[in-house]
Amino acid sequence: MAYPIEVQLWCGKDYYFNLWSHQYVYKYKSPEIGKKLYQEYIAGLIKTEQDFQKRLEAFDNGR
Repeated sequence: MAYPIEVQLWCGKDYYFNLWSHQYVYKYKSPEIGKKLYQEYIAGLIKTEQDFQKRLEAFDNGR
């Protein structure tokens, strides 16, 4: 049995995204949602935990 390897950088800008994704996405949501959230995060569309939660809710509701 093979397991995927996850690489994360816990520094700089990625630090906050990793905190939020582990709290709200990891083990709870699909990897695709996490990927979309990260793309929005690096594009500057998500800047705060509240932004993260709003976008996560939007993805959950199909928006």
